[in-house]
Amino acid sequence: MPVYRPFISIEEQNEWMAKSIEPSFQAYIQSVFTTPSFQGVKDQHGGILLKQAGFLNTAEYLDAVRQLIERDGTFLETDIMEGDVVVDSQGVRYQNFEAERLLVCNGTHDNPWFRWLPIRPLKGETLKIQCDYRESVIINRGVYIVPATEPNHWRIGATYDQGDKEPGVTEKAKAELIEKTQELISFPFNIVHQEYGFRPTTPDRRPIMGRHPALERVFTFNGMGTKGVSLAPYFSDVLVRFIENDEPINKEVDIERYKLLYWSSPNRI
Repeated sequence: MPVYRPFISIEEQNEWMAKSIEPSFQAYIQSVFTTPSFQGVKDQHGGILLKQAGFLNTAEYLDAVRQLIERDGTFLETDIMEGDVVVDSQGVRYQNFEAERLLVCNGTHDNPWFRWLPIRPLKGETLKIQCDYRESVIINRGVYIVPATEPNHWRIGATYDQGDKEPGVTEKAKAELIEKTQELISFPFNIVHQEYGFRPTTPDRRPIMGRHPALERVFTFNGMGTKGVSLAPYFSDVLVRFIENDEPINKEVDIERYKLLYWSSPNRI
């Protein structure tokens, strides 16, 4: 689905008009508008319509993937205690399962092998609204407005709160999202639902992946942050190529950049 991003000034409009004729941008720019073009959107200076864009319903996607691997008999949902997993030179063992390697993808949750990594939970909240907006286009300026599952329902997000570590939605985030939405659109809407989540972020805003500093058979894949939907598919392929073929990982995302934290950590395994 294309993304429409209103301009906030004539200067921004002129900047994108110039960029739109550059070959490197043409594959992504569908149209540049210099006048209001989408009813109900506050775009007095026009805006840019981007192609090769879209959105992912992550809840439905994860549920579908879970069902797929359950059918294949390769999914086990359980709480794993630290002492239940044995890693040695022969492989990895957990109860009746044996494997060559262990790949830890724990997000913001604690785990015994990589708790020394600087994974920082970044709280975000979203709203689901009901309205009469019917354009088949995502709106993005300050907040994004993307279709929800039900007809005439849209999802608005998201906030960024590094300091709030408490589970649950907040009135502060709700007010922020309402204010930014009202700056973007002029049509009325009703709030249906509010949700929250924690993104696993890192100090340098780069993912973390690779082999444990001391355990040859243990790997991690984490820190996708706010761009996880777009980063995870690419970097999962990078990690698999590293594990299977020893192809190098880009230094900007390699766990090696944090290995000094491991050797200085009292919690290392």
